[in-house]
Amino acid sequence: MYEAEYRNGKNGWASEVVEANSAKMKALREEQRALPDGVDRMSTEQICITVLGENSSYAKCKGLNRKSSRSDVCSSFESSSSRARLEEELVSTQAELSNTKVELSSQKTTVEALVKCVENLTGKSLSEIINLPKW
Repeated sequence: MYEAEYRNGKNGWASEVVEANSAKMKALREEQRALPDGVDRMSTEQICITVLGENSSYAKCKGLNRKSSRSDVCSSFESSSSRARLEEELVSTQAELSNTKVELSSQKTTVEALVKCVENLTGKSLSEIINLPKW
């Protein structure tokens, strides 16, 4: 919300102070995300108040659409932040799944080769060797 308010695609940030505040908020948000589970983390609103001060327009919702409240803005910002984090986790999980499938395929090939080797050495099928019931 802060970036949308004070940054223009053509002209950049409204001022150096505004840009520095944005960088501080982003850094603080990343620090909070890096904290271990179980540790109290600052909310997005608390981060904004810490960097901008209690009287900031963000904390008091000045200049926002009169229909939206501070909690609506904060939850919307937290929601988009949470969505980005979830999308990153999804990409990571999909990559891990892909790697696991490749590894599983390799292991299946190895097991099949070992079974053939045992069957050739013993002259018996694997189910006969380990006394598996035939279904």
